[in-house]
Amino acid sequence: MSRSPQPASLLQLLDQAKAMIDAEFQPDACNIGINDGRAAGQTVPHLHIHLIPRYAGDYLR
Repeated sequence: MSRSPQPASLLQLLDQAKAMIDAEFQPDACNIGINDGRAAGQTVPHLHIHLIPRYAGDYLR
């Protein structure tokens, strides 16, 4: 069974985007997420990946 190259390509692009964000903004960490389905918060009906730079203390309690 052959696998689609798309998942690997998406992860490569994610790595590239994260490297750019790290270099430009020096975040302490990142949240990476995919909302799959309305109940999960998906509002746009296509695949997209959220890459959110985070900094110590930036979260809401």
